[in-house]
Amino acid sequence: MKDNSTRTRSIWISVCAALFILAAPAFVFAAVTVTVETQGDGHVDSYPSGILCGAACVESYDTGTLMALTAHPNEGATFVKWGGCDEISGTTCTLTLGSDRTVVATFSGEVKSEYNLRVYRSGNPGVVQSDPFAIYCGSICVYDEAKFEASSIVKVIASANPGYAFTGWSGDCSGTSPSCELTIDSAKTVTATFGVAAAGNETSPSSTYLLTAQKSGEGTGKITSSDKKINCGTACTSNYDRGDLVTLTATADPGSTFSRWSGSCLGTKNTCTLTFDSVKTAVAEFSKTAYTYGLQITTSTTPKGGGKVVSADGKVNCGSCSVQIPEGSTVTLDAVPSSKFVIFDSWGGSDCESVKVSTCTVKMGGATKSVRANFRALYTLVVENKGPGKGVVKSQDGSIDCGTACSTIQTDGTEIILEETHESRAIFTGWEGPCISGGGKSKTCTVAFKADKKIIANFGHYVLPLTVEKTGPGTIMSEDNKIICGPACTVKYILDSTVKLKQTTDPNSRFKGWGGKCSGIAETCTVTIEEMNNIVSARFVPLYSLAVENKYGGIAKTTSGISCGDHGSKSNTAKSCNLQQLERGTNAEIRIEGGGRFAQWKGCDSRIINICIVQMNSNKTVEISMSPVEEAALVALALKEIFNQNHDVVAHTSNTNNPPFKKTLADLQALKMGHNLSEIKNWINDNYQWYINQGGINAVIASWEKKIAKQVSLEVFALELSEYPTLAAFLVDENQKPFQSALADLNFGREGGGYAGLKKWISQTANKRWYYDATGIGAHIADIEKAKLEAEIAAKRPFIDSISPANNQFGQPQIGKPAIIKGRFYDVQLVTLNGNSIAFTPDLGNQIIILPNVHWGVDQEGVNIEIPGNVKVTTKWGEATANLISPSQPVLYNANGAKESCFPGVGKGCEGAGGDTQKALSSIGTQIGCENLRSDGSRICWISTGSITHDNCCVRHPSGRNCGGPGTDGKPAEDNNHDGNCDAEWMSAVWDTFWRRAWRTIYYSNQEFNLTPSGKSLNNRYGGGEAIPSINYCAPAGHEIRETWLAPFCCSGQANRDKKCL
Repeated sequence: MKDNSTRTRSIWISVCAALFILAAPAFVFAAVTVTVETQGDGHVDSYPSGILCGAACVESYDTGTLMALTAHPNEGATFVKWGGCDEISGTTCTLTLGSDRTVVATFSGEVKSEYNLRVYRSGNPGVVQSDPFAIYCGSICVYDEAKFEASSIVKVIASANPGYAFTGWSGDCSGTSPSCELTIDSAKTVTATFGVAAAGNETSPSSTYLLTAQKSGEGTGKITSSDKKINCGTACTSNYDRGDLVTLTATADPGSTFSRWSGSCLGTKNTCTLTFDSVKTAVAEFSKTAYTYGLQITTSTTPKGGGKVVSADGKVNCGSCSVQIPEGSTVTLDAVPSSKFVIFDSWGGSDCESVKVSTCTVKMGGATKSVRANFRALYTLVVENKGPGKGVVKSQDGSIDCGTACSTIQTDGTEIILEETHESRAIFTGWEGPCISGGGKSKTCTVAFKADKKIIANFGHYVLPLTVEKTGPGTIMSEDNKIICGPACTVKYILDSTVKLKQTTDPNSRFKGWGGKCSGIAETCTVTIEEMNNIVSARFVPLYSLAVENKYGGIAKTTSGISCGDHGSKSNTAKSCNLQQLERGTNAEIRIEGGGRFAQWKGCDSRIINICIVQMNSNKTVEISMSPVEEAALVALALKEIFNQNHDVVAHTSNTNNPPFKKTLADLQALKMGHNLSEIKNWINDNYQWYINQGGINAVIASWEKKIAKQVSLEVFALELSEYPTLAAFLVDENQKPFQSALADLNFGREGGGYAGLKKWISQTANKRWYYDATGIGAHIADIEKAKLEAEIAAKRPFIDSISPANNQFGQPQIGKPAIIKGRFYDVQLVTLNGNSIAFTPDLGNQIIILPNVHWGVDQEGVNIEIPGNVKVTTKWGEATANLISPSQPVLYNANGAKESCFPGVGKGCEGAGGDTQKALSSIGTQIGCENLRSDGSRICWISTGSITHDNCCVRHPSGRNCGGPGTDGKPAEDNNHDGNCDAEWMSAVWDTFWRRAWRTIYYSNQEFNLTPSGKSLNNRYGGGEAIPSINYCAPAGHEIRETWLAPFCCSGQANRDKKCL
């Protein structure tokens, strides 16, 4: 049954005293009425029982009753809110009944409109009930009513008691049928009247009976059936056929017990089996075993853990749970910490809010109660005294006295203050650990107990600083390694202690002495720490090296004793002179014995004429060399005097970026030779093979010789080159005989050798003739002449791109116009069609030939399936062939200069050459023309075997019969003014239409038809030939043709003896 969202149920009882005493138990009218309304998808039940909305939304109770209503959302819905409650806890509403009450439960989902249906029972005993079940008016009922969803269908059923008869309906139902269906579109009222059964008027046995399951008593539960149709709960009625056997089972809810059956079921066993021969009502009575209320337990947790709550009776033993406790019971609860690091803190919730100890007593009654036990963590603080000094740490609350008591345990959130005290010969050096205030080197440290913590108090000796000051490159170290001094350092030592210091010079330094509390130049010094002035100084001076590198020559000497040999001598190739270390601030002078006027100095701080002065404030290097300009000039001169074979060799060796020059200069600067011309030339001669090979001189000579051989060949044969420019590539090709012969004659030294000798040699008449014949120059010229002729032939060889009809006034090709051949045509001599010479007109651009007497697409050639259209163009340069029907683009215009519509259809809208066949055919048949355009731009048109041949004929012969072109009288060609063409085709179309042998096909409004002749016909059905799109149209399978010889017009090309296409 479908729940109603808002419903009110009332039962009026009216009985006479005798019937009251004999037939029914005593009734006590309650003083208070509870009405429950539901909105949305859900239902409500009650404790004590009585409300099940939607099944019973109105119930009466004694004044003072404490009542609990529970909201149950349907699957997929949610509970939203209560209205009219005393107290609300989630889906539970609590009421204390002192007067009539109305409660509204709102669920999610649609709130549906409803109308009331009231059913009256009149006359003799009988039962009136509704399907879906909501109304049940028995023998002592005056009326029953319920609300139903708007537009729903409700059936009311009247069943007379034995010996009586149903006599008819009144109100919104009429007639004498025992059932009546109502559409709930407004409030309805129905009366069922029962009378005494007369002969022939007895109630006839029904084949279907209604089973109604009901619940009673103060307890709660549900009734289910063995066939699962009853689940009451929610589904409390169902229809059964005569003879059906069904078992009902009553199941009590927790806190309730099943008492007994009444109605059609009897007994105290919770199952009942019914056999259906009449309407059945089974009432299961449930009694309340005990009223219970929920006790909800929660606890707090800490980082150290939490705890649980335990009841004396053992029903409660949890950290978070909900248990049911009988009304009136008293529960004693104990809060139990989970570990020794947690203690009980406080209670919260029902009856325990003000309890300060860990035990609380709760009295159950009236509603669910909630209790919360709160716990606090215990944290440990450990204090440690550390360091060589002596001192103690105490807390202001007395829990720490370290010394002896160095740890304490406190509850979460406690704060204590620690304070240090140190001895007179010690110092306090600071706190370590999480002080929230104080800390560092202050006297106190405040600690907050939020976790286990450790605090360290550091005590040290009374110390004084020892300062060491150092200048210069050296190191001062103490024996205990506490002092390792760069420029200056300070380290603290205990008063009266001694410190031994040691000086260490750097590799390039000298120790100059101690100062302060130390003196002298000894390696070590011992210092006693006193109350003040503990300062020691040490001084170091750096030593710097002087290096002299003489690349110039001669002897370089310094005032400090350096004597640097003649590095310019071949016998002395040392790269540097001896080194000497000098103290910072020393000035050194360097000079070259015997002059050094052109020397180039590097590394001097200053110069006086040819003397170099160096200030020793760092490591210094002085370099004496020849200037780069002088070195380069010396190298260039040496190379030129040795390698002077020709200008190219001289240019190669004097180029500063080429290997010979770069190597010689590098070797000179590397002191592999002396800085004079003779030693440089000796060095080059000693390494001559390197210069010739790796230095590239041989390659330069060879390149020069090739260049001369090529230059002379081009000059001697200049006259031939003027006529044949491409001959130049052949003459200078190193793989060809002209170049190879010239190079051999150059190397042989003809006529004195060189450029002049070679040119003189080849220019002699006999020699030039020999070169012309023997080296292939003459043959190459002959090849050039041949290639020129072949290129001209290839450039003028004819070919055909397309053969199309000439354009019409729209600039588009049109059938019947003269044929236009496009391609390449030089010196045209003859044009033939199928081997027959025809007239032609070539254009001046050698690209077009006009055939004025050939009517493209109208003449039989290339159109008729048995007549080819072979075109051949013969020119001075060759022949080219093509099919006459070879257009460069689709031909859309017929011979009358018009486009085709729904080609090759029949009727209006399918004009052939511009005419309208509608006029000619309208009196003969109806299978013509086209339907109106559809939304997708398509339309359905008729087509027949005759229209295919007629349209193809009219495309070429617009003056044919009913083709619509100009007739013999100048009017559109029809039956009596045509030129004789297309007559048989027209008659075929007429008879197809007359005998209704056309078929339907789809065309599109923007469809254009390529009228180019295909030169063939589908299944050879039309010898005159078809346009390209025509071949795609044929009669489908099953279509009946006019004559069997028309079978080629079937798509399959075949028809059966019934003239139907296969």
